[in-house]
Amino acid sequence: MARRPRTRDVDASTAQPGGSARREWLATWKAIAVARLPESASAAIRADLRRSVEQTLARLGPEHDNDEVADAVGAVVGILIERLDAEAKEKARMQRQRERRRARREALVGGSVVTLGYVTKTLVERPELRRATLLAAKAARDKARLLFSKMFRSSQPPTP
Repeated sequence: MARRPRTRDVDASTAQPGGSARREWLATWKAIAVARLPESASAAIRADLRRSVEQTLARLGPEHDNDEVADAVGAVVGILIERLDAEAKEKARMQRQRERRRARREALVGGSVVTLGYVTKTLVERPELRRATLLAAKAARDKARLLFSKMFRSSQPPTP
């Protein structure tokens, strides 16, 4: 006959040095750190911040000076916010790059159709649409020139 598994009777205060007071102290500092994040931060980022704060405060306790703890928590939050800002800048850079590529695809170089394969295909296969196709190509070229001129005049990404 199998033996019944033994369970330990451990109250919460003996499970960790400082017990519930330490857990409350950690929870308070975690909440302070999460409150400093932008509201757009995802749940994964908030969880990562909580874990980092807990690791940072592992050797500190409620008996330590609040300014010292605040500096440690602020450093962790600062590092994470810098990482978020760098990711946002990279995302914006990639968006601008996609916009430039799209504008280049739509552009007509020197008045002749070179980048839009469907335009040349339409000119060859459906001569009855030749005039409309060329007018559309000219409009696309003019739009692309306008976009490129806006791009080079300002550092802001163009708005189509």
